[in-house]
Amino acid sequence: MAVNKLARSWAFTAVGMVALFVALTFSFLTNGFAVAPWNEWAAWERGSEAMVMKRIEVDLVNRDSSVLGLAAYAGDDFSVYDRLSSEGLLTLESTAPNEFIAYESEVGGQAYFWSVIWRDFGCSSISCLRAVGSALTAASVIAMFFVLSQVGSKGLGWAWLISTGFSPWIAFAARNLFWSPWLYFLPAIAALGVVVARSSRWRWIALGGVFLAFVVKYLGTGYHEFTAFTMLAAAMPIIAIIFRSRFMGNRSYQLANSILILASSALAFALVLSFHAVLLTGSIITGLQRIWSNTIVRRTHGGLGESDPIYSDSLNSSPLDVVWKYVWKDWSTDLLSFSIDKNGSVISISLGSAAFILLIFASCVIVILRLAVGDQLWRRDATLLAMGFLIPVVWFISAKGYSYLHTFILFFLWYFLFVPVLLFVVGSFAWGYRYVLGIKAPIPVSSATKSLEGSANNIVSNEANG
Repeated sequence: MAVNKLARSWAFTAVGMVALFVALTFSFLTNGFAVAPWNEWAAWERGSEAMVMKRIEVDLVNRDSSVLGLAAYAGDDFSVYDRLSSEGLLTLESTAPNEFIAYESEVGGQAYFWSVIWRDFGCSSISCLRAVGSALTAASVIAMFFVLSQVGSKGLGWAWLISTGFSPWIAFAARNLFWSPWLYFLPAIAALGVVVARSSRWRWIALGGVFLAFVVKYLGTGYHEFTAFTMLAAAMPIIAIIFRSRFMGNRSYQLANSILILASSALAFALVLSFHAVLLTGSIITGLQRIWSNTIVRRTHGGLGESDPIYSDSLNSSPLDVVWKYVWKDWSTDLLSFSIDKNGSVISISLGSAAFILLIFASCVIVILRLAVGDQLWRRDATLLAMGFLIPVVWFISAKGYSYLHTFILFFLWYFLFVPVLLFVVGSFAWGYRYVLGIKAPIPVSSATKSLEGSANNIVSNEANG
């Protein structure tokens, strides 16, 4: 009987995960749940995606080109989409440009990946490639849900799923062939193996998987936002400690795992950067010098004498001003959005951009309130909030010049961990104090206040894991 019940439970879970995968893929590919604003979604970063498409067309006509994968960014030149349409492919040999000018800021491995999928796996249309990209992003989102549910709690896992599934910014990027956001989550997904490893042998095998995931990410979509996805991966052992996960084991062991994950990223970064330098100039030294002057200086804190004057505002901006742009000033979408139908005529739910700063305020109040009543979960919430906040902010500040100009892209970093944590902290508090708040057993305000101040620890004694 117990075996049958367990089998039914597993079957139900499997069906649920498949349905979730299909729903996310549908949402990412078509914006069918109107998660992202329609006026921006279809055209979001088409110029960047065109850099990938130009690699595909040069491979199709088999012309000599740079070994770097991406073509140079050409702004609003979308002509490649016409050339790779079903009609345009008939005359591609004569219409494809003779010259392939490479984008030098990264290896551009994702362009080769999509080119192989097009040429060798029968996925020979832009819509098909986007379907594959959407499915891979959906799979990575579900994998992260599983990881966070294991190393943290089910509540944190669901908060992640809601945040990424209903995020306009993730929906923008999900199907984009240049951004390929599923690659950003590979190291964090691989980090689960490090957290659960219990022998030295399996630990080093798992770390090898993490290193490989970082190499694939750096080769695939470059170095931008590297601090964010590195910190996200390194956060997995810390989250296991915070939630006292059954996988935690010795605390110092997991802290060491976090450091080893950071080291794996640094080693992978150095390896891919050296490879990139050799591809660029044939020499590591001269290649690194070129990457430094052409890419790093203008995207971080370089002086105006070293960069094009067009970047003067970004280079003169203060780090605090850049962070404020992403906290409040430059939000252009809702925080979360969802509709049963794309027109929103049946059911439409959204949290406006103001919800972000309100959730930050509410979460800080919850931490202070927990501390005031002696609820030890204040440490959990405060640590999660600090870690989630730092993941995007470290990149906003370290790549100040890039972040200042790329507000049309980088809001997606908040969804790596911070937005899920905000939802978790508020939701966990509401659930833990549900009797005090009168959700199941309404009580007078005076009694609620007394209970909150005098009996908080008893109420939440079994809520340590959210």
